[in-house]
Amino acid sequence: MSGLAPYGAWPSPVTPESLAAGSVRITTLAADGDDLWWSETRPGAKGRTVLMRRNPDGSPREMTPPDANVRSRVHSYGGGAWWVENGVCVYSDDSDFRLRRVAPDRSGAGSGPVLLTPDGPDRAALYADGRFSADGQWFVCVRERVADPEHVNEIVRVALDGSGQAEVTVRGADFYSDPRPSPCGRWLAWLQWDHPNMPWDGCELRVGRLDGPRLVASRRIAGGPEEWIFGPAWRHDGALSWVSDGSGASTLWLLEGDPLAQTPGPRRWVDLSDGEIQTPPWVFDVSRYATWPTPGGGSALGYAVSRHGGAELRLAEEPPPAGQPRSEVAGVAAAEPRTDRGRAASYSGHTSFSVLRAWRSGVVAVAGSATAENEIVHVRALRRAGATGPVAGQSEANEIVHVTTAAAGGTAQARVVYAPPALKLNPGFTPEPEAITFPTSDSAVAHALLYRPANPACAAPAGSGPPPLLVMAHGGPTGAARTALHLGLRYWTSRGIAVVDVDYRGSSGYGRAYRRALDGGWGITDVADCVAAARWLAGRGEADEDRLAIIGASAGGYAALQALIDYDVFAAGLIRYGVTDLEALARDTHKFEKHYMDRLVGPYPADRARYIERSPIHRVDRISCPMLVLQGDSDPVVPPEQAEALVSALEAKGLPYAYLLFEGEQHGFRGAEAITAAAAAELSFLGQIFGFEPAGDIDPVAVRNL
Repeated sequence: MSGLAPYGAWPSPVTPESLAAGSVRITTLAADGDDLWWSETRPGAKGRTVLMRRNPDGSPREMTPPDANVRSRVHSYGGGAWWVENGVCVYSDDSDFRLRRVAPDRSGAGSGPVLLTPDGPDRAALYADGRFSADGQWFVCVRERVADPEHVNEIVRVALDGSGQAEVTVRGADFYSDPRPSPCGRWLAWLQWDHPNMPWDGCELRVGRLDGPRLVASRRIAGGPEEWIFGPAWRHDGALSWVSDGSGASTLWLLEGDPLAQTPGPRRWVDLSDGEIQTPPWVFDVSRYATWPTPGGGSALGYAVSRHGGAELRLAEEPPPAGQPRSEVAGVAAAEPRTDRGRAASYSGHTSFSVLRAWRSGVVAVAGSATAENEIVHVRALRRAGATGPVAGQSEANEIVHVTTAAAGGTAQARVVYAPPALKLNPGFTPEPEAITFPTSDSAVAHALLYRPANPACAAPAGSGPPPLLVMAHGGPTGAARTALHLGLRYWTSRGIAVVDVDYRGSSGYGRAYRRALDGGWGITDVADCVAAARWLAGRGEADEDRLAIIGASAGGYAALQALIDYDVFAAGLIRYGVTDLEALARDTHKFEKHYMDRLVGPYPADRARYIERSPIHRVDRISCPMLVLQGDSDPVVPPEQAEALVSALEAKGLPYAYLLFEGEQHGFRGAEAITAAAAAELSFLGQIFGFEPAGDIDPVAVRNL
């Protein structure tokens, strides 16, 4: 300890500039034989997303041209913008939304892109979530055609020869995702759903028999308007797998044989009672489990399980059918035939897993921990027992090796195969958060992650009392707090400000009943939980009750606004592209979320009075504390008009506020300039309100009416 300073004024290595530089984010990855490909978003290049490939020596190589921006806009949030197979990669470029094909040349670099889809009017057609046909001649994907009064979604196949040929395979539903051709080429599996559902409310898994681009027969395999189906995938042996919450718990199912036959039906493969496999698919191609063949003819499975503030990766093995030999993995307990419970080993060295793929007799995942925001880790069950800790002599170039032993006796080995450039922090800045459960309204409980101030070089003077507290409301609202290193959160704790990241009722990761607890109560239940967290921590002496602030983005920004209106608890509010007018959002938002509020609030316009009642813009007169508003001028989800209406109302009332509008930014800031300016403004604003002078070179933000 080298110094004393008031809470909020501690010097910190986490600067606004380092937030931008350290925000290189791995968005997804794919395994292609021994190769690994991934996409990463770079704020320093104005948020451009590039495709990377791992060379045989472990070094990374950029595979897309210098001007490429690999991104999809289907459902506005995108995701699933590329896929690779047998060295051929197809991706969507944000410059014109057209699909391109690229493949490594002899040097290993990417060849010049070949255009696959025709030119046309701006945003005439968008593509996402593709896979290659079994014969390698087509790319099967979701297409969204711009049309009035509503965009048209369908499943198409696009020729890979550059001819521009595209043929519709499935149409008629409001939404599609996960179009997955079978390895044999006979079948196509996909998910579909209709308004007013979001996919996690209820969707259908369907399979059809293919004859060229046409479906000659199809049927619903699972799902419905009240059952969430997640992650359909074809196993190496032709079986179809998927995750369902139909029983109220996260269950992995398997269907073997002819998928159009009524018998035999699907069987449970994994049935969880202690967590969730699925995660809400706000973007395409979210994968949380993977399968691969074992040498003896059986199957292995890796799956991520979210559990109250964290996650672990589990590995299991299922032997081949009776009469066939099985593989032997020393130290690993294999599952019994046709069982729903077989865990070979578990790995918890990382605490979040966002993408899983099968690779090298194990799984490769985008993972994070308290000290790592996002990196690519390879996990496999050992074929011999091993001790917990680093494994001497087994690391490859640029790889770190760890081994963990599960309570059941199984052993898992994990290697970090790639980590993007990142700010290296002293571990004293990044202690593990505390998972807390606290009482809230209606005799219910809610969950959160508590991050106490942490700076190994600084402390508050004796007698300072408890620290200020920043209550963080996540977006979605069907989102969740995450335990992976969040530099934007450590930006606050390293300066002496506590943070509680609230998993209010409605959050994912706690089962269907907890997620559905927000139905009809958006803007009330979530807000009550955020307020309860602040009061509970202040009552325990963990936070200064006079210096409580709330921060949120998108749906979290809406929760923050509602808290400032309905409760006299917070001394400041920090809002990023927050929803201010539910009625305007219901009328003007994009197709994907057009009826999202039907379940969260009520059908519109039938329940128009409720929309008006819960819209912060109509009740700004009840806000009595200073507010910072940050907004992108190109946001298609929460249009800037909503922020500007809020600011006008604050000005009319004479409340202290600051407002920054970022040119070219959308729903979530991606450019380094916006990331840096937003972070500096938030710290400067809170310092002015709470009475501390931030350490470092922080540009002050002008606060009107202060």
